[in-house]
Amino acid sequence: MNEVRRVWYASYGSNLSYERFQHYLLGGTPVGAARSNRGARDQTLPKAVVTAWLPLQVSFAGWSTRWGGAVAFASPSSHSSAASRMYELAWSQFEDVFSQENGLTASVVLDYETVTTSDSTDAVDGLYGRVVLLGTHTDGLPILTITTGRELEVAEPSAAYVSTIATGLQSVEGLHESEARRDYLSKLPGMETFPEVSWQEVFKGTWS
Repeated sequence: MNEVRRVWYASYGSNLSYERFQHYLLGGTPVGAARSNRGARDQTLPKAVVTAWLPLQVSFAGWSTRWGGAVAFASPSSHSSAASRMYELAWSQFEDVFSQENGLTASVVLDYETVTTSDSTDAVDGLYGRVVLLGTHTDGLPILTITTGRELEVAEPSAAYVSTIATGLQSVEGLHESEARRDYLSKLPGMETFPEVSWQEVFKGTWS
């Protein structure tokens, strides 16, 4: 019996929320989203979940009908550090997450060898069609993230989207307090005009 290939999927946007990410595996509609997820072929929950700071520049750009505003993308950067929640997944689960991120009804078959040995792979012409290799975890498994290969204008995200990210950031070292999470998010491109009323909705008036 062939051993199941496994990878670490590094999230930096709404999938920082473990509750939200589980919809990619189990199916259903996340809170604040306008579209349902079909779920993965293998609905086993991640073998391990960790948080980390990764050499990425996160920004908000484009437009998502699912969230009603711009969404997060990331590019490798030795000068920036992004908060991440990483999930250890079976390879087929990563393929299903990738497919759903791109709104595809069928699972994309990704070439494991190409994806895990190339700095980046433009696998499909979708909003999140690029897979980026971020290195190798201490357990020897590759660390992958998903971003766009398109040229998109920086834009403002919706309060619902930022709130989902803020929820996920609570477990990241250095971001346990609400003020620290607001400071982190406010510095990301696309957040320059984010209004105070939206910040109040993100944290629902509670600061801890």
